[in-house]
Amino acid sequence: MSKNAKNATEIATPEIATPEIATETVKTVMVHGQKIELTREFVNPFAEKERKKATGVIATIASLIENSADGMTKGAVLEVLANVFPDRSVKAMASTVNVQLPTRLASDKKFTFTTILNEAGEKVYKFAGIDNKE
Repeated sequence: MSKNAKNATEIATPEIATPEIATETVKTVMVHGQKIELTREFVNPFAEKERKKATGVIATIASLIENSADGMTKGAVLEVLANVFPDRSVKAMASTVNVQLPTRLASDKKFTFTTILNEAGEKVYKFAGIDNKE
């Protein structure tokens, strides 16, 4: 055992530990030769947390374009995102839309698009399929 590893085990040697809420867990530890009583209740931030798998902004953009019959403009996509994710910044989502449409979706998800101009002169991105060539 290395000198540093030996010192580390001598400095802090807990008697009991559990990964969940530590109410009845570690009662005392030895730190630098002193016995420290652990009385404070805490939640271990390193314990595994249950997470709900949520659909993110990028997946929503891909789904909107893929399922739109007539295609969508970046503004229309942003309007939907602002309603789906009301807790997120519209400015940040606008930046994400600019990055994803059409270039990033084409390179990462292999989407192909048909781009047309509408009456207002805005580009409308219409899903044309997935490019399976590599």
